[in-house]
Amino acid sequence: MDVNVIQVGPLMVNCYIVHDSENCLIIDPGDEPDKIINYIKNSGFKPLGIFNTHGHFDHIGAVKRLKEEFGIKFYIHESDVFLVKESASHGAFFGVMGVESPEIDEYVKDGDVFDFDGLSFKVIHTPGHSPGGVCYYFEREKTVFSGDTLFELSVGRTDFLYGDMDMLINSIKNKLFSLGDDITVYPGHGEKTNIRKERENNMFLK
Repeated sequence: MDVNVIQVGPLMVNCYIVHDSENCLIIDPGDEPDKIINYIKNSGFKPLGIFNTHGHFDHIGAVKRLKEEFGIKFYIHESDVFLVKESASHGAFFGVMGVESPEIDEYVKDGDVFDFDGLSFKVIHTPGHSPGGVCYYFEREKTVFSGDTLFELSVGRTDFLYGDMDMLINSIKNKLFSLGDDITVYPGHGEKTNIRKERENNMFLK
């Protein structure tokens, strides 16, 4: 398994293309659908699904176009449905116009295991940044996609009506740290990191 990142949109969201030699999964396609589509087609990958870590507008802005282009399903946690439905108004509040709300095909929940022709991963529910925030854990590859739960030397913001810092810290310490120090973390924004670095140096988690 290999991981390629495409930074998209004004908030520089990390859209991840997780792939083997033929197939790929798309994680958090937040904006610039043409950029993502061209990358996938030029790479010769067959997309098998779109998995979002949460429902914020800056992470779902390209989902509708990708669903139409590739005929694939969109997966997200049920507790973030309200964010998906309100993505246009939330985007406008931050000055990002024209965000289209996609139809959700399937819900993910804590403990779900998916296997797409060898691209195998587990869903970890990590609420705090949003009620339905999840991380996708590829155990064999010692890799987790953390969305806006955990960043390099930082954590996701919780200054929303539905945000909960205590819950977020609990999610990180009890669910992500337990995966092991050698786990590579691919966040929703910024550079990749690892569990050891965050456990030892992240001041939000002391």
